[in-house]
Amino acid sequence: MDGIKPIKGKNGNCWERTKDVTYQLKTFREHQGTAFIRRKTDGVVLAMLKDNVLHIFKGYAHNGCSMSPDFRRARRGCEVHDALVQMLQEGAESFTLEMANDALLEMQKRDKFRLRKIYHWAVNTWFARKFMKL
Repeated sequence: MDGIKPIKGKNGNCWERTKDVTYQLKTFREHQGTAFIRRKTDGVVLAMLKDNVLHIFKGYAHNGCSMSPDFRRARRGCEVHDALVQMLQEGAESFTLEMANDALLEMQKRDKFRLRKIYHWAVNTWFARKFMKL
């Protein structure tokens, strides 16, 4: 996946965005609203969802596909899912976890990731909700 590099995070390996990227989310076509992820130290916006367009900016870091292998074709969907879940954790109310989970499936389908249904099932479990603290 272009525009990311591996980094060491406090909880293991992570990925950091090295250039801005924009994703149009078909599963969010009915979504009306805006949500952000801001860096806690200086308030810089690292990701923004406006209606059905997700912008992820240089410097955004995420931990990839939590508790599953970081297959190359899975990464883009996991990046989108991680950003959306972080927005929910920070109080976004304009969309649901189910919508974020469907965006994971959508992105992995675009990338022809064969295990996408298993990943989608996994993020929809009770255990995943506990892990995501939602």
